[in-house]
Amino acid sequence: MKQTSFNQWENAINEINHTDTVKQQGRKTNIKKLFESWNELDEEQEQQESLEIIESMKGISI
Repeated sequence: MKQTSFNQWENAINEINHTDTVKQQGRKTNIKKLFESWNELDEEQEQQESLEIIESMKGISI
């Protein structure tokens, strides 16, 4: 599972780095908002559940 997560993370980073400037900025903003909201979750269990949801999404562009 760690390798799959790593591969998905690398794919997301590559997509961010290899798109036009407007899309890059929009995606960076969305990723920042995602991690800020994730950081605000109170419990580790809620963070884990959010991570599982994110990891289960295939073909979703942030």
